[in-house]
Amino acid sequence: MGSRVQGIMFNQAIPIMSPKLQVYKKYLISNAEVQSILPKFQCDSIDTQWVISIDTVVEERENEQVEILAIEFNYTEFNDLAQYAVQ
Repeated sequence: MGSRVQGIMFNQAIPIMSPKLQVYKKYLISNAEVQSILPKFQCDSIDTQWVISIDTVVEERENEQVEILAIEFNYTEFNDLAQYAVQ
């Protein structure tokens, strides 16, 4: 089944790095910071995340058989974001 991971980007990394990642693609990702997720911010049973910065190296794995994986997106309504703010 594979591993489930959560990645997060902040500030200037979003417009620079997000176009490099596409659904159903495989990547080699290095130089991402691995952090524990505070319990109040955890989705499902994922307790660690990759912090992807502009220094993170993302290389698409080409010429490799790609399995179509079931993707589950977890969205938070904008009005509900305040509960996740660090005070």
